[in-house]
Amino acid sequence: MIEQLVKLVANKLGIADATAEQGVGVLLGLLKDQAAGQPALGELFSKVAGAEALADQFPAGGENPTPSGGGLMGGLLGAAAGALGGKAGEALSAFSAFQQTGLSVDQAKDMMPVVKDFMVENVGEDTVRELIGSVPALKGFLD
Repeated sequence: MIEQLVKLVANKLGIADATAEQGVGVLLGLLKDQAAGQPALGELFSKVAGAEALADQFPAGGENPTPSGGGLMGGLLGAAAGALGGKAGEALSAFSAFQQTGLSVDQAKDMMPVVKDFMVENVGEDTVRELIGSVPALKGFLD
């Protein structure tokens, strides 16, 4: 089922499937890290086949296993995130992680409603709301 979401993101954003997969993977990795232990996360992973496996490929705070960019700006954002810490650091870490996939900030923002709608359809609005609420770094992408 996760393949459907990856294709949907790729088509909506006009990007390669591999880039879409990395973007979705970063998002899922962030959710897995920030919402660990929450029933909503278990529900997501049980209802969306392949989601947890993809999240495991892109652990939050870890190295991107498929480096495809980021460059100086990604490195600077990552360093700034570490220096700031807290909510501001989490937001910068999220921006940096998406940039390392080759997605621009605008593309990452454009991806969010596509992923959110897919998740609402497959796991329900309450579950999605709970997950988003547990990851403050996502609020910058959803505003």
